[in-house]
Amino acid sequence: MRIGFITGPKPLIERIVLHIQVSTMHPSTFAQLLVSQLLYQWGEEGFLAHVDRVIDFYRKQRDALLAAADKWLSGLAEWYVPTAGMFLWVKIKGLHDVRKLIEEKAFKKEVK
Repeated sequence: MRIGFITGPKPLIERIVLHIQVSTMHPSTFAQLLVSQLLYQWGEEGFLAHVDRVIDFYRKQRDALLAAADKWLSGLAEWYVPTAGMFLWVKIKGLHDVRKLIEEKAFKKEVK
């Protein structure tokens, strides 16, 4: 179960709502009840405390990933520190076809 929120221009939000309505016509009643009761029990302060814990967890994960990238990829690749989100997009210097690298090297080494 995943829940989330989105902000943006009204026309964009309206389109997203239409997509969600089409793709999830019958969300689980049990899951909706579970989230409703959880939020009710937590209240605003409890919910915000949970959000802070999640932010801290992912910040630590991001920092560990950046430390590993600095240690192992410096000079070999380029990346930008993410300001939001949890993914690090890496561009390997001198490599123009990642698919070829994966098919020829990674699969043979059983990288998964």
